[in-house]
Amino acid sequence: MNGPRPWWWRACIAVLALAVSCRIGAEGHPSEYDILRSFPPGRLEALTASDMPDAQGFTGGNRTVGRWLEAGPQRGSCRAVIGAVVAGDLDRADRAWQGIEVAFTHQRADGGFTAETRPNGSSAAVGGAAVETAYFFLQEYGRAVLVIRESPHEAHFRDRIEALRPRLRRACDFIAAGEATILQRSRKAVNRVLIAAKAFGTCGRVLGDDALIDTSRRLVTEALRLRDANGVFIEHGGQDSSYNAVSLLFGQVLALHVPLPELDAAFPAAAEWQIGRVLVSGEVDNRGNTRTGVGLEPGFNGQPKGINHNEVILALQYHGLVHRNPAALEAADRVFAWTQRERLRTPWISGENRVVLDGRERRVQVDLPQERAPKAPLVLAFHGFTGSPEDLRKTSALTAAAQRRGWVVAYPEGTRDGAGRRFFQVGYRFHRHLPVDDVQAARELAGRLVRDLDLDPRAVFVTGFSNGADLGFLLGSRPNSFPRAIAPICGTMMSDWTPFLADSARPSVLAVNVMDDPITRWTGDRKDRDGWGPYRGTEEVIRAWVDHLDLTPDGVPTLEDGIRCTRWARPGGGPELRFFAIQHGGHRWPRTLGEPGRSTAETLLEFFEAQRDR
Repeated sequence: MNGPRPWWWRACIAVLALAVSCRIGAEGHPSEYDILRSFPPGRLEALTASDMPDAQGFTGGNRTVGRWLEAGPQRGSCRAVIGAVVAGDLDRADRAWQGIEVAFTHQRADGGFTAETRPNGSSAAVGGAAVETAYFFLQEYGRAVLVIRESPHEAHFRDRIEALRPRLRRACDFIAAGEATILQRSRKAVNRVLIAAKAFGTCGRVLGDDALIDTSRRLVTEALRLRDANGVFIEHGGQDSSYNAVSLLFGQVLALHVPLPELDAAFPAAAEWQIGRVLVSGEVDNRGNTRTGVGLEPGFNGQPKGINHNEVILALQYHGLVHRNPAALEAADRVFAWTQRERLRTPWISGENRVVLDGRERRVQVDLPQERAPKAPLVLAFHGFTGSPEDLRKTSALTAAAQRRGWVVAYPEGTRDGAGRRFFQVGYRFHRHLPVDDVQAARELAGRLVRDLDLDPRAVFVTGFSNGADLGFLLGSRPNSFPRAIAPICGTMMSDWTPFLADSARPSVLAVNVMDDPITRWTGDRKDRDGWGPYRGTEEVIRAWVDHLDLTPDGVPTLEDGIRCTRWARPGGGPELRFFAIQHGGHRWPRTLGEPGRSTAETLLEFFEAQRDR
């Protein structure tokens, strides 16, 4: 079920090879320079493009206001140097280095840096704020020097680095003298603890100062205490999908230069949570955040803080490459694509569209409503084995029902197998050898439609018939599944899916099965008598979902035509499951699910609508 290898699969292999054959960093990891060289082409350049200093040598907030405010914003020039060094563009690196020189011209005699009042009314002129702005700059400067040393261009910068060594020494002495203020100011903001740790650790490596590195380790120990039960780095007492990424990013970079096994061990849990906050469109979910989002904490410029998408991308990129986690790399790709959405936008039309998904050109029938609802939902509808988008569009009546609501429906076409039959890859015995990844293709399709048409990324729903229903179950059961709800019609789950139900899979489910269905047998086919491969019985599948979602019974009404609808839900809200058992009808999309005056399509969309705000 693997399609053509994506860039990040090749990058993981390349980084693994580098760990064996090239420069080795802390804990046996590849060097940071080699990690950065493994980024997809153009990505690091794009992520550092806004970091180049202006004519005065100012970056960040200093550049925004056109004058010197403090040292912390000058860290952008260090990132610009790193990006240019990795690209081998030494002219650009020299221009970026000017921002570093400008920062040190504002150094005070005590090793700190001069500061003026920020647009939000605060200042970093004295006390713990002065220590903080200094280490915000130093953590990127120390990193820049270490990356340069790992690169082939160390000689180009050697004299400049040595000339600044005394100034770096005084700056490190300044922040070391103010160590006590760091935790006083940052216990509720663990990302700052890790940023400070990175400053001490990287600059300690530059200066060969074990005392600074010991301070870094003490701060890391404190930061590791500031996590919740899920391993998320907490901010202001809770979770934040921007600042957890900041902690993940700066901690991972530090661990590339300073051996920190306890910190290394903490990254997978924090990364898993972060991946789960990346919506299918690539937008980062900010609901429930403690610091970032409209109406929350004001930032440096006095405006509400938003998600730092660049740092989310980098956090996931580093984790994916260092820990060889494809899910993190795929999520980084989605966030990056969201930031580039105007450039990457596909001109979707009502009717037939041809797009490349998971490396293959595919045909997708899209129905755009004449009057699209703001942030409209998206329904992906998958046809059965040997079927077509047109078949399902006609038999399901989904388009007409969706048009009345202003929703978008997309009908993807399956790949043709060796016999010319259209299929979706769910692991049937006779398809297992075919390198098709329809889970990835469906995720890409949903993400692009949501991003390009400005749909609601929290209202993506999946339905399908037969083989398409099996794919619906598969999409809902995968780690960090993207559908808000699934509605498989005459579908099942193959016995050998691994995992059968991932821990992070939490969609609501509306399932429809027919008791006399001769294709998707009610009792399943554990012994593979029909040749599809072993699959589970209908009631076993439903019980597995009920147990997995931790649901309780919520009524068993009998509807028209003897159709039984069993419902399970949670008393406090959350996912729910409705199971329609139809006595007779065989293997077909049912006209109605027994609710008077409603087609099956109307019942499905009503169920989907109920899941939007859960």
